[in-house]
Amino acid sequence: MIDVPVLEKELDYLDKFQVRDPIILTYQPPPVVITLGSGMGYHELSEEFKQKIHESSRDGLSSMLSQCDNEIRKQRQRGVFHNEHYETKKVASWCGEVKYNRTAYLDREGNNRYLCDEVLGLDKGQRVSLYILLRALICAGTMSYVKVKDLIENWTGLRRSPETYRRWVVRVGKFIEEQRKKKCAQIFENPSFRAEEYGKDPDYLFLEADGCYIYMRILPPLEGEIQKGSTQKASAKKEVRLGLWYEGKRPRRGTEGNGKFEVTGKTYFGGMMGVEEFWETAAMTGVERYGLGPLTQVFGGGDGGNWIGSHFEDFKNSLYVLCRYHWKRDIFRIFPEEKGKKLILLVESNEKGRVNSFIDEEYAACREEKTKKKMAKLKKYILNQWEFIQN
Repeated sequence: MIDVPVLEKELDYLDKFQVRDPIILTYQPPPVVITLGSGMGYHELSEEFKQKIHESSRDGLSSMLSQCDNEIRKQRQRGVFHNEHYETKKVASWCGEVKYNRTAYLDREGNNRYLCDEVLGLDKGQRVSLYILLRALICAGTMSYVKVKDLIENWTGLRRSPETYRRWVVRVGKFIEEQRKKKCAQIFENPSFRAEEYGKDPDYLFLEADGCYIYMRILPPLEGEIQKGSTQKASAKKEVRLGLWYEGKRPRRGTEGNGKFEVTGKTYFGGMMGVEEFWETAAMTGVERYGLGPLTQVFGGGDGGNWIGSHFEDFKNSLYVLCRYHWKRDIFRIFPEEKGKKLILLVESNEKGRVNSFIDEEYAACREEKTKKKMAKLKKYILNQWEFIQN
C-alpha cells in the first residue's frame, strides 16, 4: 500500500519562486448543451456530460494557467529575470491533457527558469500532475498496467500507453530510493539531523539475515533470437535474501514460565536482490522503522554465509552471532545423538583444541569417503566461525 501523504512529501522538493501579491484568476465556463436523442439513456447522457465538462475544464485550466504566467511576468523583478521567449507546455491532468503558454526566463546566473511552473510546484520538464501520478501509482500496486491505462483513460479521458505508466512507477521508485539513501547518509553523518528526526538512538536492536535458493523457470527465447550453439536451460537457481529486524523478546502468550519466547517489534524485508542492495535496504529499514543510529548496539544473527557476517561490520556498533540452529543441525547430520551432544558441549565450553582433536579422531576412524568429506567441511566451518559461535 502506498502512503500518499509520505509520497507527496517526498516529491515536493522544488525551490519555488514566490509572488509578491495574490493572483486572481477568472474563467467563465460556457453553458453545457446536450441533445437527448432517441434511445439515449442515463449512461449515454452522463458520459457525454462528462466529456463536455472535461473539455470545458481543459479550456478553463489552460486560460487560468496563461493568466498566471502573465501576472507573474508583471510581478517579477526586472533585471533579475530576463524575459527570453514563450513556449507551449502540456500537462496531463484529471480532465485530460491541458495546454498553456509559459514564459522562459534567464536569471543572473544564466539559468533557465520557468517562474509560472515554480509558483505552481511543477518541475520545468514535468508533463503529468501529481494528482494523476499518485493515483496511477496506487492503481499499479493492485492491477496490471493495461488495466491502469483503461481505468485512467475512462476516468479522465487521458490517453497513455501501459508502458508510460510502467515508466512512471520505475522513475518515482528510483527517486524515492535515492531520497531514502540521502536521508540515511545524513542521519549517520549529522547527529543533530538524527536527533531532530528521531530523538535518542535506541540502545540495541536485533537483525537476522538468511538466504534461500529457489529454482526459477526461464522462458524460452523468442523465435529468431536463438543463437547457434547456445545452451538455454529451462530453469536457474536464484537466491532470495531475507532479513528480520526486531526490538527484543517476551514470554509467548500463555506460556509464561515455560522458557518459550516471541520476538517483538518485527519488520521483515528482502527479495531477489544483490548483496549491496540487501544491506542498503537493511540500513534504511532500521533507520526509518526504529531510528537506528551510530550509538545503537546491533546484535546480528546468521548462518555463516560470506555475504552475511562480514557486512555487520558496516554498522558502527555491532556484534555478530552464528545462529546455533545451523551449526548444531550440521553436527547432527553427521554424528549420532550421543557423539553430537558431546561435540556440541565442547564447542559451547570454548574447547577449541578438543573440538579439533574430536573431529580428527572421528575422521581417522571413519571408513566412508562421503562422510569424511562432510566431517572435513564441518571442521572448517566450525573453526572458521569460532569467534562468532562464542559471541
